[in-house]
Amino acid sequence: MDRMLKREKRRLPHTREASPSLLRAVLVGLGAFVISAFLLSLLATAIAYGQRDPDAFLFIGSLCPFLSAVLGGAISGRLYPARAWLGGGITGFVASALMWLLSAGMEARLGAGQALLLHLAVAAVAILSSALLGPRHPKRKHRYSR
Repeated sequence: MDRMLKREKRRLPHTREASPSLLRAVLVGLGAFVISAFLLSLLATAIAYGQRDPDAFLFIGSLCPFLSAVLGGAISGRLYPARAWLGGGITGFVASALMWLLSAGMEARLGAGQALLLHLAVAAVAILSSALLGPRHPKRKHRYSR
């Protein structure tokens, strides 16, 4: 019986949970992006409409995709630490494409070039956040000589 337990403990690193999956990291990062963008947009709307002049505070809503990209990129980088920038890049570009598709029917206040640059900036923020905030660095153990 003890031998079987030892064998199971040896097989643990080869399980699905131990090996990171790029698809899983991207999907979880996108989910975090969508949920946080929705909640931050609701919060920005509540803040803006709680003021006397809501138009003066609507710029807060333009910060929501960038903050959500930071969160989504960091989560995807944390889940796929081998190439954190790749997970964050895929997450950022898919999130940018999703934002572009959702804003296709809205009135354009910006030109097509400016809108493209803003969507690519969201992807760049996701890449940077996944590279900087994603992978965990092992703590160094200091060895003291006696």
